[in-house]
Amino acid sequence: MINSPLFRIFNNRLIHARLKQPVMRNPNDVVEILYRPNNLGFRGDDFDVNNEMLFLGCSHTYGDGLMEEDAWPSLVAKKMNLKFSNLGEGGDSAIGQVIKAFQYFETFGNPKIIVALFPSNRMPVPYVSGKMQRGDNPKQRIMVKDPKSTSIEVALIREPYAQYSKAPHDPEYILTEEMAFFYEQNFIDMLRVYCKMFKIKLVWSNWEPEYQDSYYEEINKYYPEYHKEYCFIEEFGWNNTRPKGSLDIFRDPGVLSCHKEHSDHPLFYQAADSKDGRFPHWGTHKHIHIAEAFLKHIESISLN
Repeated sequence: MINSPLFRIFNNRLIHARLKQPVMRNPNDVVEILYRPNNLGFRGDDFDVNNEMLFLGCSHTYGDGLMEEDAWPSLVAKKMNLKFSNLGEGGDSAIGQVIKAFQYFETFGNPKIIVALFPSNRMPVPYVSGKMQRGDNPKQRIMVKDPKSTSIEVALIREPYAQYSKAPHDPEYILTEEMAFFYEQNFIDMLRVYCKMFKIKLVWSNWEPEYQDSYYEEINKYYPEYHKEYCFIEEFGWNNTRPKGSLDIFRDPGVLSCHKEHSDHPLFYQAADSKDGRFPHWGTHKHIHIAEAFLKHIESISLN
């Protein structure tokens, strides 16, 4: 039973020691970025029971394509002069991050402040060879080699999905985005209630422009309490399309009109992970805006 897939699904090691390299590099980076993993494989210093802040999110929180000190979690923590832990992981979901957060609480205790930047329409699903798997997913191919791996993250597509399926099932084609949305909202709500019970200051946002454009108002109609700790960040509405023939800049009036004192940074407009025309993550400018918005929101709720 110990080695069966069912046991491994139950014993879901979402916090686990990964490749313990002293420094990691991303082959997609056109500028060399060093990714320093801690003893659990997350980016940054080892987690400590005395760390007062905890950051949650996906690759934007991890800081893909940027030096650690330029990513928004470091900017927020530095401004507040607080030690922090960062659970952010590329491709992760709100559900996966909340699960990691509860495992963090059990291991390291409760932080005083949690700041989260979640994506939408993603969820972890069990990996079971021959039943539920994605052969085209590089992350899954890596995880398959680890006998202790139990889950894969999928971003559910907004397109017609298969009406019937046979094993092995690809979760992207048998699960709907509504299912991911339903569960991620409930997991965020569980985190919100937990923080309220233990007097943890929670601030969170969702970087998907569609969330703030439509989902936000729809949820407020039925459950306004849900967004009590939400930080509305206008910059998520920026047009992040790349100008034709250019790999240097995200063109948007907001991008060009402020923080010019930082514009000489080589990654000001876009992150380094743009090799071979790959669409990169946000540059330092947007991370500055995100940090400023979160800091302002934290200050406002501190006064209430």
